[in-house]
Amino acid sequence: GGEQALAVTPWERRAAFYSQVRGLYLGIFWFLGAIVFVLVVLATSNTLVMTVMERVREVGTLRAIGTAPGQIAAMVLWEALWLGVLGALLGNALGAAAIAGINGLHLKMPPPPGAVDPIDLQLAFVPEAFAAIVVVMAVVLLVAALAPVARATRISVVEALRHV
Repeated sequence: GGEQALAVTPWERRAAFYSQVRGLYLGIFWFLGAIVFVLVVLATSNTLVMTVMERVREVGTLRAIGTAPGQIAAMVLWEALWLGVLGALLGNALGAAAIAGINGLHLKMPPPPGAVDPIDLQLAFVPEAFAAIVVVMAVVLLVAALAPVARATRISVVEALRHV
């Protein structure tokens, strides 16, 4: 008989324009993500430097009683880690609430080309993405803590105790 052969083709070949637009969006999202990463590192690094500078006498006292520079570094790194994890958890909670709120509005998207019916806007809660955010923020804050750690471990005991 008249059997027709079936062929499997990747969607990128069938929808080249969509593939290009998707690539453009991914590029934009990665670029914006890099900007946000740099801003978070700078802002949190500044916050941690200010924390270290406000506690110069405390660091000096700790060093005077025999606390090793590595222990001072660990103290600042733990503080940064907690700041990152707690901030990410709070952000995740707010994000989950926003997802629930937006989904509760039952918003409609305009129909795609060639279609008549609008599409329901449904945002998905992806636990893996939310968990990844906690890990990424912890790493970002640890990177941001490198400059404050260097500053805290270089504080002279004598100068720190004289600091007012």
